Amino acid sequence: ISNPYPNPTNNNTRVDYTLPNGVYQGEIVFYDLQGKEIKRFKVDRTFDSLLISTTDIPAGTYYYQLQTSSQASGGKKLVVVK
Repeated sequence: ISNPYPNPTNNNTRVDYTLPNGVYQGEIVFYDLQGKEIKRFKVDRTFDSLLISTTDIPAGTYYYQLQTSSQASGGKKLVVVK
């Protein structure tokens, strides 16, 4: 999973991802600094990036990762400014 672009963002950000070999679907999950899940997006091999609207997310720092049935990627950071 890539770092988001742009970062920081105030409207939209793009996250590029690649599913592991043999895995056909997963989820990109966003968490606040307390570890509370704030957004979850299903992803598959149809695309290799996800455009995310951040207009409904309060300003702050968030972490996200790509999760599949067998593993989770390392966390990446996203900063939302208003």
